[in-house]
Amino acid sequence: LGYGCDEIVSDAVKNEKFNLAESNEKRAFILPFDFGTRQGTEIDLAVKTFEYNQNPAVSNKLKLSIENRTKLSGSVNIGYWTYVFVDGKMVFSDFSNSVTNKALQATFFFGSGSLSKGTHDYAVYIDPEEITNDINRNNNILKGSFEIK
Repeated sequence: LGYGCDEIVSDAVKNEKFNLAESNEKRAFILPFDFGTRQGTEIDLAVKTFEYNQNPAVSNKLKLSIENRTKLSGSVNIGYWTYVFVDGKMVFSDFSNSVTNKALQATFFFGSGSLSKGTHDYAVYIDPEEITNDINRNNNILKGSFEIK
């Protein structure tokens, strides 16, 4: 099933008390299980790094890493958007459909378009729609600048 659900389904099957008759009839069962934690779970998404790679051999020069700073017992099944703007223009967007119990949520490499040499302003926004129950929204926005030499 993916996204850590296999273990949840396996545990549901192991823990269910089946009442089977001694016939060879085929039977269907409905198993109650939960595909991870829900929307109300507290998380703390944050920009871990945002970098520009000066190496001319690298085509996707921008690197964005997002982390979750809370400990989770499983995945949180809720989506959120991430946007990156350079000089006021959107250069990247991503919709992530879950937050995992791993600290590092995602690392993205993407192009910077046709930026000229000089200083460029950037802004990174994580979950600006405030879909998640993020306990620290102060680290969901990162603004700064980088220089192309």
